[in-house]
Amino acid sequence: MNIALFGGAFDPPHLGHLQVVTDVLTQGIVDQIWLVPVGTHDFNKQMAPASTREKLLQLAFKELAPKTQLKVKIERCELDRPGVNHTIDTLEQLAASHEQDRFSFIIGSDNLKKFHLWHDYQRILSNYLVYVYPR
Repeated sequence: MNIALFGGAFDPPHLGHLQVVTDVLTQGIVDQIWLVPVGTHDFNKQMAPASTREKLLQLAFKELAPKTQLKVKIERCELDRPGVNHTIDTLEQLAASHEQDRFSFIIGSDNLKKFHLWHDYQRILSNYLVYVYPR
């Protein structure tokens, strides 16, 4: 299965997040999208508690069409992992535990100009497809 991870603070989740998921799935780019709310943000961004953000994500994505909902899941790995979370660690963790699947990552174009600041961004680019969604 081809799975795209869509990470973020989701503080709060909004219509833009829903649109990204809908567009990517409608275009058939991937089979599923796994939403990955960050636990502890690498750039010290202040966020609402993880439990609140997760509940809001669940509520927001109930607004998707039923067929689309079946292709979306909330992946808790970063919420459950202590300390700062890095995208490369998440990608590698999930790839190792789901060897039969292929993983990619979705970022908004607003993140592109700071992508070079992400931990091990070169390893992300070397090993995974990165889809940039225009914002």
